[in-house]
Amino acid sequence: MIDRRLHEATGHWFLRGGLMKRAVCVILAIGLAAAAAAAQQGTAAPVVGEVKIPVRHYKSLSPNVVYRAALDGVNADVRFRDAYAGRADVPAGLGTVRARGGDHPVAVAFRTQAGLLCLVPSTGLEALRNLFRLPPQQPLTPQVLRGPLAVNAGQQITVEGALVGKGTAQKLVLVDSVFTYDAQVPEVQREVELLWQGATAPFVIDRPGRVAVSVPCAAVPGQTVEAAVTVEALSPDALLDRLAAVTAVREGRPGTRKAYGQYDANTVYRHASADNPVNVDFTDTVSGVFRTGLPRELLTVRALRNDMLVDLPTGLAFEVASQVVCLVPSDMPTPLARASTAVPGERVRIRGTTAGRRGGYSIVSVDYVGFPEQDAEARDAWLVRLEWPGTRPREFWDFGLYRLSDLPCPGAPARTQALQVFLSEFRRLEVAVPVPAGAGAGG
Repeated sequence: MIDRRLHEATGHWFLRGGLMKRAVCVILAIGLAAAAAAAQQGTAAPVVGEVKIPVRHYKSLSPNVVYRAALDGVNADVRFRDAYAGRADVPAGLGTVRARGGDHPVAVAFRTQAGLLCLVPSTGLEALRNLFRLPPQQPLTPQVLRGPLAVNAGQQITVEGALVGKGTAQKLVLVDSVFTYDAQVPEVQREVELLWQGATAPFVIDRPGRVAVSVPCAAVPGQTVEAAVTVEALSPDALLDRLAAVTAVREGRPGTRKAYGQYDANTVYRHASADNPVNVDFTDTVSGVFRTGLPRELLTVRALRNDMLVDLPTGLAFEVASQVVCLVPSDMPTPLARASTAVPGERVRIRGTTAGRRGGYSIVSVDYVGFPEQDAEARDAWLVRLEWPGTRPREFWDFGLYRLSDLPCPGAPARTQALQVFLSEFRRLEVAVPVPAGAGAGG
């Protein structure tokens, strides 16, 4: 779905949904075609509008970790700072890159000193403008793209993009953004979108506060469920405090906060190996993620729920350098989403409880997953709380899509309601849209 509205008075484009890349490509193609026509026919000054571009949750990594991940064929969205080494020819066979479910025509290629080959697609408006130091009013013509880049060898740059594995023995990054010189990261805005069966558009919340939401019950036509969504903007420390209280409620101890002691990773390993249950807060380096085929000993994880120790299905497992194996219970949507993005070599912060030794594995049951480099860049965090009648509140504190399929429908006790909750960040990017001369004249 693409939601596109042109506000003629302001020249603002708003684009949202899975066709974002294709829509931006269309805008760029129109701009390039219009610019070429302008050279032959003459046009009026271009109109400056805005494109609403979703911000991906990039992994902030060192260039060496990015290189290692690319060498291993890892697919991930990454942010890294490296020195520019020089412009490169687009290798044969890489004129179009297949990634993120689509094809991306490559406009410019360059290398970094860490040995990464960065491919900038024609849809990378922000990256191309920063590389060529173009003002918003100047169109990105084919002549501009063939010209020299406004970056010097050895200059520090920040790159955001997607690892797309190895190609022709290259370590490839499909670039979304490049920040050079005084190019600043545009202001990030946030939204929460709710979408349910039969809805023609999402219900959008764009600021902190409490909002009542009436959701039609799919199982009982004409009946609605009165839900509520609370959005809080919290500092990183305040978020951890709030999550400790949320975890205490989940474990059956409302009115308290789960207390975690701070430990080094090797001490956590010793407690887990000795079957000594301890609430731990520690930082280590990811060594590997169990993507498929969990060993039998890791299929479940023991955790406290409603004041009882129960064995829950494991949603995801990963190992850290200290040989601790971290198991994320399947009922923890945000830690699951965060852990699924872990990259070997990346620093990770874990809060949880040591859960003993099974087979050859020393286990921690995970409550919280954080990435120190990535989280340090966040000015605050949004904690979203969904209150739905007949079930416990659900909390989400990281950006992404959460699919809920087990919400009760009061008018049909045996049926459940599906709901999607999407926490998004986006930037507004100025683009030039050439207008034919005289287009605005007359009635």
